[in-house]
Amino acid sequence: NDAPRPSARAGACGAPLPDGRGIVVCCGAESSSDGLVPRADVWMLKLDETGSATWRMLLDDDAPGAPGPRNAATLTPLSDGTGLLLHGGWRPFVNTYGDSYILRLQ
Repeated sequence: NDAPRPSARAGACGAPLPDGRGIVVCCGAESSSDGLVPRADVWMLKLDETGSATWRMLLDDDAPGAPGPRNAATLTPLSDGTGLLLHGGWRPFVNTYGDSYILRLQ
């Protein structure tokens, strides 16, 4: 299948969509010959009525105002169903983050 999808990675975080018909996956790190390369992209996997799944990129690595590349962060749905809380994570062997971002779902 040649449809766009997130790359293979470790330490990505994920959370269910409020309607229960998919998930959001964020960040993580890819393996390379130079070690772990953190990612900052955000993807949504949405299920339709037939059970078919489609990936869609919500933010790419360079999106203005987006959280920086990281892995091992947490992603938690907000209780009002309007978005997700991304917290923490680390840039492997460089920096550990204690910041938080709200990712709004539209």
